[in-house]
Amino acid sequence: DQSEALALSHEIAVMNEDGSLYLFSGTGTSSPCLSSPASPASGSYTLSTGETGPYTIYVFPDPSGTYTGTFNDTGSSGNNHHNTPNNGSDTLSLSVNADSSVTSTLVISAGELCPAQTSALTFSSTDPQAISNGVDPADGISSVSVGDVVLISLADGSGNLVWLIMTDQDANGVELPQGSLYVTGFSASGICAGTYFYDKPFTRRGDSGRFRPARHHGRHYLGKQLREFENRIRNRDALRSPR
Repeated sequence: DQSEALALSHEIAVMNEDGSLYLFSGTGTSSPCLSSPASPASGSYTLSTGETGPYTIYVFPDPSGTYTGTFNDTGSSGNNHHNTPNNGSDTLSLSVNADSSVTSTLVISAGELCPAQTSALTFSSTDPQAISNGVDPADGISSVSVGDVVLISLADGSGNLVWLIMTDQDANGVELPQGSLYVTGFSASGICAGTYFYDKPFTRRGDSGRFRPARHHGRHYLGKQLREFENRIRNRDALRSPR
């Protein structure tokens, strides 16, 4: 009957900024919103411009927690690409709020961000500079958890500003070990202004759960500068990987 057909068929439509439309369709006995990494919903998608392909979709747990790693593979923390607990001296703490905004702090050990950084730096997403250069300055929001990434703007009150993009996939689209995320970012101003860093693995303390934002933020735009940074990172990934 009709109710049974609805239970076995799901469609999700996503409108892009240019007006093109993605249509994701699939079959299964459970809603994609109830799926998990161990049991994802699958199907196919079509784009109104003609593109087609397969997809999988599943819900991830809240990424909130404290992560350790290093922004400098050759710095005092050593190489952290083994995704082991306490894998570096840099500490990133984040909390996803009910509206999908993110509150975060970051402590970077001396010399980890760039050679000119001779002392530790402590950043916060609530700093006025982080907010004014963040996702939604008008509403006082610097950082958000959106879709499959966390976008964070952080400042330290002394002119140092960094932007971070975090995901649970490596540069080739391969899922990271549970409790790990990759951090890519840019030092927008301050002592390390102009410094880019890519694909730095960080490990969450005391939690082996797989990382990915669980909520979708209602705002589908970023601050102008943060958007330009995200586009630059996206273009770099597109050149490096077919994902």
